[in-house]
Amino acid sequence: MDDLERFYQHLEQTLQHTGFIRQAHPGQVMSLLRRLFTRACLEEQELNILHGMLTSIEKQDKNLVK
Repeated sequence: MDDLERFYQHLEQTLQHTGFIRQAHPGQVMSLLRRLFTRACLEEQELNILHGMLTSIEKQDKNLVK
């Protein structure tokens, strides 16, 4: 699996967990987000920043639950 596909999976998982997208209907939002990020032609460093943002959201979410 390539880096971009890993990012898409991480993004979808995080957005489902936060309630931004519903698990029952993730396709529509994810399809649009995939198009957006594909047009951006993300470089490795940019993907790393986005992964870091998602990880930060996940950590903050866990802190809010406690």
